[in-house]
Amino acid sequence: MHHRQDILSSKNTASPTVGLDSAIVDKIIFGHELNQSYCLNSIDEVEKEILNRYDIKRESSFIISAENYIVPIIGECG
Repeated sequence: MHHRQDILSSKNTASPTVGLDSAIVDKIIFGHELNQSYCLNSIDEVEKEILNRYDIKRESSFIISAENYIVPIIGECG
């Protein structure tokens, strides 16, 4: 992960469905805050947003903050 010093905490989970039953993503930040009226209501919408923003100006981008949601981190970390 790039800019690891900006990440306050992260959690790995073996199950990508944890927290998805009634969870609504309130806010996701990719180096900048999305408009607060922009809600992502499913893991598919979250995945699409991540894929759309993963490579910006040849630099990796990723979720650095999420509220009221468990974001599964899949892949190698550390």
